Amino acid sequence: MIHVISKSLASFFIRKKFLEANQLDIYTYCFEYIISTLLFWSRILILAFVTDCVFPVILYYISFYIFRVTIGGYHAPTHWQCYLLSLTTFCFYLFIIHFFEYQTVLTVPLLMLSALIILQYAPIDHPNKPFTNTEFVSFRKRSMLLLSIALILISLLLLMQYKFVAFFITYGITQAAFSLLAAKIHNERGWSLWKNLLQKSPHLSWHSHSLLGS
Repeated sequence: MIHVISKSLASFFIRKKFLEANQLDIYTYCFEYIISTLLFWSRILILAFVTDCVFPVILYYISFYIFRVTIGGYHAPTHWQCYLLSLTTFCFYLFIIHFFEYQTVLTVPLLMLSALIILQYAPIDHPNKPFTNTEFVSFRKRSMLLLSIALILISLLLLMQYKFVAFFITYGITQAAFSLLAAKIHNERGWSLWKNLLQKSPHLSWHSHSLLGS
């Protein structure tokens, strides 16, 4: 349905000479992304208002996205998979808020676990757009600075007895850290599968070494 609407929108703008006719697929993809993003956020906001969790949701997503754009993370293959994964993790967050009475007890363990994952693996790039050495060093420094600031902030919040605020922020960081870990596992498994394929096929192996210059 979204694809049909997106293609119709792209075709309409092409007919009106607002877009280039030879890039229909690219514009269709862009419209799909915009529409799916709007649908996702509309559902998130509705759920937040219905469950009276607007403030926790805002803190969660702010902390998640600040870390996500800095340390990197897992990218689902399609918009729908990304949408379902994001919605599932969000609903789990709402479940914890409403039904887990001792949620603030999780703050320190989750924060320490997240810090260890980020220290070990951040940042991670996308396979289609790998880091240069300079970019990696830059994002590594940013990741460590951001983690340090978060640890200090959450420690202060806990000392001032703002335990729920500390938990909401920590959960967002934890979500970003697990996304980072998932990306690391996914990338390594993909590379491992590729190496196994090369070992089984000498022809592919020869071409790969030629392309890599090794």
